[in-house]
Amino acid sequence: MNSIEIIKNSLSNEINAIFVGVILILALLDVLMKKDLKSQIVSIGVLGTFVGIFIGLQDFNPADMKNSINSILTGLKTAFFTSIVGMTTASFLAIFQKVFNKQIDDEKNEERLLVEISGIHPNTPKVVYTSNKEK
Repeated sequence: MNSIEIIKNSLSNEINAIFVGVILILALLDVLMKKDLKSQIVSIGVLGTFVGIFIGLQDFNPADMKNSINSILTGLKTAFFTSIVGMTTASFLAIFQKVFNKQIDDEKNEERLLVEISGIHPNTPKVVYTSNKEK
């Protein structure tokens, strides 16, 4: 079974699809609204882990372990899949933000510091900020 088939198979499980949907919505909000939701994304993935284990244990019968293994494995698939999706999404968001937002953050911080310095020392001439793009 290749990676695409594994993902399709995992998403055919309703619980996995719900968790992935929530994770993707949070990731979209993180990017579009500039909110830092990475820890919430990981938390949703971890919640999926507990839900998957809980589901797997529902049909577990210690007296009939041989026939109970299938239900545990089904729950563990959900557990691991949701955690992997949550952690991967949060990691990609962190890398994306570090790479693409670094220049924006640096310029904002530089401007903020210059304005604060001008405000602290009233005798300091007013500082006019010009970004690196204008130089």
